[in-house]
Amino acid sequence: MSKPASGCGCGTPTTQRPIVCLLEGRTAQERRLAEFAALFVYLERTEQLSGAFRWYFRAEESCAEQGELEARVRDLAAQEQSCCPFFQFSVRREKDLVVWEARAPEAAQEVLEAFMLLPRDLQRGTSVERLKQRFSSAGLQFSEPEAG
Repeated sequence: MSKPASGCGCGTPTTQRPIVCLLEGRTAQERRLAEFAALFVYLERTEQLSGAFRWYFRAEESCAEQGELEARVRDLAAQEQSCCPFFQFSVRREKDLVVWEARAPEAAQEVLEAFMLLPRDLQRGTSVERLKQRFSSAGLQFSEPEAG
């Protein structure tokens, strides 16, 4: 039996998604970073995995706050998935934690690593321009033309 043309050996054709961010405009990018910064207030830890990472969030108060936090994490993950479709995200509850797991294809591992460091970068006050440079150096393309 021969391997399918896809080369993965699973019988399902594979399509490589472009490593492109579709979030356009500085205002939208700044707003997205502000959403991440507000969410990272609840970040307890980051766990690096092979080809993936997990962010663990904890709300300190009531179950209602945990539910609100989970909704915020799910919403931001969905927004990020729509602008960076090469990522694979999952969000789940583990007792009193909300876990956001991020994966990317092999061609986007450097972008995934840069994304994993986003909490640190935002805490340091890294600018949109600097973040875009870092992500571009990791192999991410932006759908918008650079102003200049």
